[in-house]
Amino acid sequence: MPPIPNAVVTENGVTVLTRADIEKGRQVWQSIGGPQLGSIWGHGSYVAPDWTADWLHREVTTRLEMESLLKIGVPYSALGVEQQASLATRLQPQLRTNTRS
Repeated sequence: MPPIPNAVVTENGVTVLTRADIEKGRQVWQSIGGPQLGSIWGHGSYVAPDWTADWLHREVTTRLEMESLLKIGVPYSALGVEQQASLATRLQPQLRTNTRS
């Protein structure tokens, strides 16, 4: 499970939502049978798709495709193994940065 921030705040300092809001949303989701439709963070993934894993996969493949087109001018799938590995290695630290408050 990823860390849950105490608050989500805009750059101007406006609180968008709090940890309590996140927890209440989780409780509502669970109370209406949400995990039977799909899971987040792997909860219930035995009975429904894990949307977190799906989203992370889509985000990574989209970002690799965009970087390949911007920097090299060809689709990621058309690159050689070394070029693909180079782009993936450069992307990794960006995905692992946690900016929670």
